Formats: sequence, structure tokens, C-alpha cells
Amino acid sequence: MFRCCDAINKKYRIMNKLFIIGNGFDRAHGLPTSYESFLKYYLLNFAKECINKKRHTDNLLSFSVKRNNIDFEEKDYNKLSTINSVIGIIQELNSMEYFIFRSGQSELFNKLTLDVKKFGWIDVENSLFSCINQIAKEHSIQDPNLYNSEVISNAISYQNEKLKKLYTEFEVLRKSLYKYLNEEVNQKYAFEINKEIARIFNNGYAPNIHKGDFHHYLTIVDFNYTKTSSVYYNNVVDNFHVFGEIFNIHGSIENGIESIVFGYGDDVSPKYDFIKNEENNYFFEYFKTFMYLKNSLRTKMLDRLNYSSQTTDIYILGHSCGASDLTLLKEIFNHPKAGKIYIVYHNNYENYKELSMNISRIIGNNTILRNKVISYDLSVKMPQLNLNKKKYALQR
Repeated sequence: MFRCCDAINKKYRIMNKLFIIGNGFDRAHGLPTSYESFLKYYLLNFAKECINKKRHTDNLLSFSVKRNNIDFEEKDYNKLSTINSVIGIIQELNSMEYFIFRSGQSELFNKLTLDVKKFGWIDVENSLFSCINQIAKEHSIQDPNLYNSEVISNAISYQNEKLKKLYTEFEVLRKSLYKYLNEEVNQKYAFEINKEIARIFNNGYAPNIHKGDFHHYLTIVDFNYTKTSSVYYNNVVDNFHVFGEIFNIHGSIENGIESIVFGYGDDVSPKYDFIKNEENNYFFEYFKTFMYLKNSLRTKMLDRLNYSSQTTDIYILGHSCGASDLTLLKEIFNHPKAGKIYIVYHNNYENYKELSMNISRIIGNNTILRNKVISYDLSVKMPQLNLNKKKYALQR
């Protein structure tokens, strides 16, 4: 456990904690919630639809079958363990003229497959922003050669046409992701609380002997769409001297697809400033800044910091602290009431170092970073679990 908290364990005092939960938290529990797992599922199901119907399209991809003697059974699908292997078999079938596989018209899909081949992983939200930025650069109205209103109007119309196509493709992925998480994760995995991970949440809290007299406050800011973190929240609140609140800041599967916040969240970068100067609001359609205004979750979460009489220590569990959530994380990390930052790292020092570098971009001041972030030797590693693939049922 965090050795710097030993004194707290010996003598309980007022303590506020805020846990930032990212996709790595679900993956640490063995849940297949990576974008790679999702895209593999999407492509395989698309291929199955094509084989069954001989032709299939969904505004992102288009398949059609040229030969009827395809012998590709369920066991063959199960052999495809990585997204690269899925893309490989599709390309192989395409070259053998089993399929006509058309993805060339989709800049978003091409960006995703390029990232998979280059890096071995993908980030759908970052890929979206790259495509948006490319449209802004290629068809900018800030070009000094656009000398009259008619030319500018035509340029904006062309921007909107390209953006509409991109957003239609992205919406296919958003709906498919919701379906995947609901049917392939929420409904198929058994879940039991892990004692090692529970200790990270519980550390330093007094047992709940005097009910109603709360001295500690626990806030969970969950960026996932699943309900994994809620069981740990319930465990702390039920068994320790704690009051708290959990914020599913990006929505949840249980609250329906309309609650899902899926887009890009860095509105402080120079690239964003360039897009903003286009003065075309359609560019902002999938920016999280505006999605957060649909409800009061962000405001209520920040109010927990605003009205706290004590500083709040921050624990990062499974979040990469990358650019796609930079804006909201910046509000948390740089808040006057934000205390120390604890990195619960994955695997080794390299992951801790990468996270600390990402946090430095968010905070923007390395002196503050060094004073806030707890050092590696006083940090803990996230346990990695393997859940049974059964009906998903949270247990306490």
C-alpha cells in the first residue's frame, strides 16, 4: 500500500479522496473493453453479416461477396485473437476475391487501421480529432486566397459536407461500441470484488462505527461506461467512516446510449485554436466540452472540490491521462483544493513514467507536478485479474 499513508492508518483524520477511473481499470479486471477488442468485434460481426446476406453496408464500411463457396465457421473466427489478425484475414479474403471490401472512402476507418498497423493499438477519439483537424487544414477559410464571401461560403459548405460524412461514420462506431459493451461485457462477465484493489480505495479510512457522523469524503469520477467501479464505491461507503458520490462523467450503459459522451476533450491545444478560428460551429459537434453541458455532472463534481474545507487527494486508476480527456482533467488537477496525485501504475516504472509525463502536459508546470505527484517508490501497482465469462453480476 502507499507507504506515505502509513501515518493515516495509525491515526485517522479528515481525508478526502477523488478517484479517476479509466479504461485500464476495467481491463485490470479482465474485461475486454479496449478499442482493439471492440474493433475486432465490429469487423467480425460485419464480416458475418456480409457472408449471411452476401452484401452489407453501414455508412462506415461496405462488403459484398463475389464467391459463394466461403467456408469460414465460428471456430475460424475464434482463432483471430488480435485486431491485426482480423484486418489481415479480411485483406486476404479480399485479395482472393471472396469479398469486395471497400474502406477507402472512409478516412476515419483508414486512420484506425493505419494506427493498428503502426502502433498495435488505437484510440478512436484521437483518430476522430485527427480527421477533424485534417478537414480544417485542407479546407480552411483562414486561407488568404479566399478573397470574397462567395468563395468562403463555398469553403464552409465543403467543410460541412466532409464533416457530415465523418460524423456519420463516427456515429456508427459510437452505436456499435454501446452495443458491444452492453452485450459482450455487461451481460457476459461475472464480477467479484478484488481485495487488493479494494485496499487502494479503503486505505486510510476509519471503520464505520459511528454511523451518521462522516469525517471522510470519497468521490469517484468514472470515465468508463461500465459499472465496475460502483462495487468498490459501495464497499467503502457501507463499511467505512465515509460519505461519497460517484460520477459517471461519460454516461453509462445502464442510462442508455443518449447518456454516452464519446468524442474529443482537448480544447486548449493550438490545433483546437486553429479549428475555433474557422468560425464554423459544426467542427464542435463531438467535442466533450459541449457534451458536458447536457447535464450537471461536471458542475456537481467540481462543486465537491469547491466547497470542501480540506484538500482532496487524487488517485489515478487505469486512466492514461491522455489528450482525449485533457480539458476536464486539467480542471481537476489544477484546482486550488486538489492535493497529492497518486498514480496506480500498470506493470512497471515505464508506465508510471509515461503517466507522469502525460500529467505534466495537463498541469502545465513541472514544479507543481513534482510537488503534487507521489514518487514511484511510494506508489503501488494495479493488480491484474481474470474474470470468468458468465452472466455479468456485481457482487458485494
